[in-house]
Amino acid sequence: MGSATQPPPTTPRSHASVTQQPGQQPPRLSSTQKAYREDPDGFVERLQARANSLYPDGYTVRPASEPHRFLVAHTNPKDGTVTEYTVSAWEERCTCPFYARQANGERLADGGPLLPCKHLVGLPALVRETWRQHARDGDVSALTALWRHWMVFVAARRRRRQIAEWTERRQQQQQSHADCVTEQTTQRKEESNEPGRCAGSCCAR
Repeated sequence: MGSATQPPPTTPRSHASVTQQPGQQPPRLSSTQKAYREDPDGFVERLQARANSLYPDGYTVRPASEPHRFLVAHTNPKDGTVTEYTVSAWEERCTCPFYARQANGERLADGGPLLPCKHLVGLPALVRETWRQHARDGDVSALTALWRHWMVFVAARRRRRQIAEWTERRQQQQQSHADCVTEQTTQRKEESNEPGRCAGSCCAR
């Protein structure tokens, strides 16, 4: 079983992250890196399609013991084996190999950001489908536990967005005030430099 409770390490250890030295062969790309670099748009579209079909493909989700984390499990239809990954909706991290390889240095694009895995992208839809399955099964306890866990995350995400929006507005207001002060200061300097009648005794005669 591929379950884990902690986010993947971020210390680079992949051959793809090693700096090439003069005279060395370029690092070999993984099949995933090749597929992304040959057709990044198509790669993202295929990832989105897999994210949209998590539930039909045999995935389910249940709450983890930590807030904002979910256990996404896949049951192999051939032998019934279950593979489970921990998805952190808050940190946008996953313990699946696709995400872990990127976090460990094997970036899809050279020096590019981490691409979210299908478990992260498809988590909201998977939660909804799992709710519906619990409702069909009459499993009120499991439905309620998943609903409460998800609502805690949704409320926290809403607060984070509100804080980010308030911070952005505050920064814009401060910048606007700073621009206004600068403009007024410049205007006063320009006015003070304008030629005028001297108030000294030489011009008072």
